[in-house]
Amino acid sequence: MLNAFKDLVDNIEPTITCEKDFEKEYGFNLDDKSIHFAEYKVSKEIQTILKKLDDGQDKSVLNKINTELMYRQIIFDEDSMPYLQIIDIMHYVTGFFNFIPNWDDEKWNELIRSSKNYLNLSENYKFDLKRCNTKVFNRAQSVKYLTIKNCEIRIVEDEIEFISGLDEIYEKLEQKISEFGGINLIFECLAHLNYDSKFKRYVFLKELNLADKEPQIPWGYLLNLSLKHLQFKHISKRLKYKKLFKEIIELSTRIINGVYNVQDYNIFSYFYLDLKNLPQHVSNMVLYDSLFTIPQSNILLELDLCKYLFSFDYDFFKDNLGFTIDEFVTVGKDFYNIWNKENKPILIQLSKKANYTLSYDTYIKILNFMSHTNNLNNNYIEPDDYQKINFPEKPLLKFNSSSFLLPTVSWSAPNFYESLASFLREPCELQLNKNLNDILGVRLEEFIAILLNKYGINFIKGGKYKFNKNNAECDFVIECEKSIIIIEVKKKVLTRESKSGRNYSIIIDLSKSLLYSQIQAGKVEILLKRNGKISLKENNTRHEILLKNRVIKRISLTQLEYGSLYNQLFIRKFLEAQLNGEFRLENGDDELNKKFEEFIRYGEQFQHQYVELNNLQEEDFNHFIHRCYFMSLSQLFEVIKRSSDNETFDENLPKNLIETGAFDWYYEYGILNK
Repeated sequence: MLNAFKDLVDNIEPTITCEKDFEKEYGFNLDDKSIHFAEYKVSKEIQTILKKLDDGQDKSVLNKINTELMYRQIIFDEDSMPYLQIIDIMHYVTGFFNFIPNWDDEKWNELIRSSKNYLNLSENYKFDLKRCNTKVFNRAQSVKYLTIKNCEIRIVEDEIEFISGLDEIYEKLEQKISEFGGINLIFECLAHLNYDSKFKRYVFLKELNLADKEPQIPWGYLLNLSLKHLQFKHISKRLKYKKLFKEIIELSTRIINGVYNVQDYNIFSYFYLDLKNLPQHVSNMVLYDSLFTIPQSNILLELDLCKYLFSFDYDFFKDNLGFTIDEFVTVGKDFYNIWNKENKPILIQLSKKANYTLSYDTYIKILNFMSHTNNLNNNYIEPDDYQKINFPEKPLLKFNSSSFLLPTVSWSAPNFYESLASFLREPCELQLNKNLNDILGVRLEEFIAILLNKYGINFIKGGKYKFNKNNAECDFVIECEKSIIIIEVKKKVLTRESKSGRNYSIIIDLSKSLLYSQIQAGKVEILLKRNGKISLKENNTRHEILLKNRVIKRISLTQLEYGSLYNQLFIRKFLEAQLNGEFRLENGDDELNKKFEEFIRYGEQFQHQYVELNNLQEEDFNHFIHRCYFMSLSQLFEVIKRSSDNETFDENLPKNLIETGAFDWYYEYGILNK
């Protein structure tokens, strides 16, 4: 492709090199008209050729050529500028177009000749390599930096493949972090992040609305690496400290930008996403979260959740752990009380002489249980290998018999639950002959009911009904004056394999959380639209819900967060892809094939539901999609605690019609609900 395009550009000469040539060819005297008229006439020729082209190659071919040319220009210093300018002029003059001519089409002669004519005439056109494609430009600059550091690469069309040298680069970065000190790096990274005191968490924003952007700093990658080198370094010279931190930032940023290229530079890549590219887009979004952000949660909510979920058998818990769930929660809340005043990592040093809420021995026992003792993230080498990050298993780090570190409360908060759940799964199976996840799934719904009750929100929980002669159940229904809100709870989490960017794994996780719960909520909506009402049996009480022209809102709720995937732009594209059947699996093993077949079945069910809803109400899909919510328990809690009854709960739900492009749910919720 590249050679075919270059040959065309090299072999076709312009017919206009100056104003006199224009006058001769077009028969206009430019003394009476401005040069802008000449630009206009030539640009119209280019527009006509491209806009009237009904057949040919997809324009993505030209984008790939453009990317490869930029890579070769910046990384290898090849002279690609004449070819890049021709492509840029075609975009500059015409904006959006669908096709380019086939390589043997004579229209290329006209197209390139007119583009060269325009280049010779225009006073307004200025070529800027970075403006041409900021994302490609920044990546090329990063790759060139890495090649100078002895990485060997090859360019295959528009893809960059690293042949050798990355292992040495990773090792060099870790040497710098070890010299700087992992604890120093945690403090320094957090000091450079914005902290939202309202939500008690650090803010990570995608910068999608700025021109001439630089690559973002991969704070998540650096924080996970810092845990691997946990020591505090006393660097006597402040200038040396600043210089070393700057080197760590630059090297890590070049690595992530050069190797992974998952940073987005404008919001239009989401608005105009080709659904065929959705699996790769999903992978990039999740990998971005893993490299640039950290998982966080509200520690008070997590501790209350732990207390309720694990109170199902007092003796079982204490016999296996040696302490009670109340004692576990007490220690966690002590951390919060310390951290809430200082908002930074906490170093806990226990003393037998001090007075604690619990006995010294109980404290030590619980802290030991909560703590990593060695090999923390020890096998984490490649930045995208999230499966080698074991920090989420426990919230603390142990230095010696009485010293412990809590990196930061919001980052460690989700780990309190995981430390208990992972330890108790096997004993629950062996001693109680029960599946712990089944127990916790039921209790999670009960916990949500407690939260709703606490804030005065009335609901129907576990309402049973018949759908097409089959038994069905709805987790929660909340009636409001203008809305009927359906909440379906799924305990399914985004796995570590998914967080490593494995797109099919992500899609399967989404199918069991977002997609399946939307299908369940869709059954209730269909019955309401079919019959104008639905009868739900809650225990021994029967409730009749009348539609009464109210709007149906459907919330897919997960226990833990899915990062950027909660964004409404993504949800819209993901659900549109279900309606258009865009997903295909290639080269899957038997287990993956089976899971993917289930995902396809869910997509077909979603399609059928949509068709029926559309027939029942002639509903526009874009309107429909803004009523489909994807939220975590922590996010729902932010809505609940601002509410005092059903109406305020409805009012406090996120404004799904508005998009800031930040891709941080809490930031957007705070802005849009002021």
